[in-house]
Amino acid sequence: MPSRKTATEAITKTFDKTRKLEAADKKRRLAEEDMRRTHAEAERIAAKTATGLHQFGAHLDPEEALDQFIQQREEFKNEEAAAAIRNLFESQPFTIEETVWRGSKFFDSMHVGGRAILEYNMDHEFFDRINELLSMLEAEEDADPMLIATELKVLIDLLIVSYSRAEANFADDTMLKAGDFIEQIRNYWGQFLKSYINTRDMEQSQG
Repeated sequence: MPSRKTATEAITKTFDKTRKLEAADKKRRLAEEDMRRTHAEAERIAAKTATGLHQFGAHLDPEEALDQFIQQREEFKNEEAAAAIRNLFESQPFTIEETVWRGSKFFDSMHVGGRAILEYNMDHEFFDRINELLSMLEAEEDADPMLIATELKVLIDLLIVSYSRAEANFADDTMLKAGDFIEQIRNYWGQFLKSYINTRDMEQSQG
């Protein structure tokens, strides 16, 4: 039979472990809330702006599509995270999530029932550069705001140029269904954007 001291130690260890798990969970939730706030303003503007009815995916059942979306993503295995994305999806036309996947696309989106979830591929070079610029502003007291603004302008230019280059991959007589066209142009767009950013990086590294 364990002594009172042994039992007390076991209770203390259990309490400490529970407290650490609760602290880790709180830290995770706060981090998720911070991430959520980084896109909340864009989501709010999109919800407030009248743009007409969504056509693509309008016939799909939102609940079934969202169930499938959640099941296919590891970050929503937690019931709390799944409930949060459900609430956001039901309350606004666009919901922005930051995820990571292999492949050329720098973003993807699921259109269903007049709403959409946008996923930013944070592993793509475009978001790497955006985050680097933000980190420079946050961490470096002597950061040059004009230099950072110029780099941001270059990234925006390359974002649009790469989309235009993706358009040019389709011949005049190309006939595609909307879903196939969207999938292909997203892939091309991400590929060209990556290539242009890598060219920019290579030139800067060479001085």
